[in-house]
Amino acid sequence: MQDILPVLTAMVGLGIIAIVLLSGIFIGFAFGENGPQITAVLTILALSTVFAAPCLFGYMPFFNSLSATYFWTIYTAVAAGVNIVGDIFLIPRYGLLGSALATVLGQALAFVVIVILVNRRFDLKHKWTVQATIPAAAGVWLAYWSGNLFYGLAAVVLLTGLLILLYRKIFARGVRLLINYKSTIVPQ
Repeated sequence: MQDILPVLTAMVGLGIIAIVLLSGIFIGFAFGENGPQITAVLTILALSTVFAAPCLFGYMPFFNSLSATYFWTIYTAVAAGVNIVGDIFLIPRYGLLGSALATVLGQALAFVVIVILVNRRFDLKHKWTVQATIPAAAGVWLAYWSGNLFYGLAAVVLLTGLLILLYRKIFARGVRLLINYKSTIVPQ
C-alpha cells in the first residue's frame, strides 16, 4: 500500500481533472448560459474526490483488513461534521458553490485526520501520498479561479510529471506492483 497508494492518488487526480474538463465542455453546450456556474460547482466538487480517493482506495480497505472499522466512523464523522458546519457558514454567502466548498473542506480535513491517525497507530510510511494530492488540488483551483479548464489540466499534468520525476524510484516500484498484481489476478 505504501508504494501503490501514491500512484493511485496521482492517477485519480489526472483522471478527475480530465473528467471535469470533458464534462465542462459538455455542460457548456447542454446548459448554455448556466454552464459556467454548473461547471464551477463541478470543478470544486472534483477536489473533494481527490482528498477522498486515498482514504477510500487505500486506508479504509487496510483498516477493514485489520477489523479496525472504527476508522470509517472517524472519517465519516469528521467529513460530515465539517461539511455541515461549513454549509451553515458558506451557503448563505456563496449559495451552491458554498456547499461544494464545505464538502471539499470536510473531505480534506477527514483525509488529514486519517493520515495523522495512521502515522500514530500503524507502522506505515506515507512516502508521497499527501504530496500526490497537490497536483490535482492545484489544477482544480487553477481551473476554477481562471475559469479555464485547460489551464487546470496543464497544471495537473505538469505538477504530476514533476512529482513522478521527484519520486521516480518509488513511482516505478508502485507501477511494477500494480502490473504484477494485475497479472496475478488476470492471468494471460
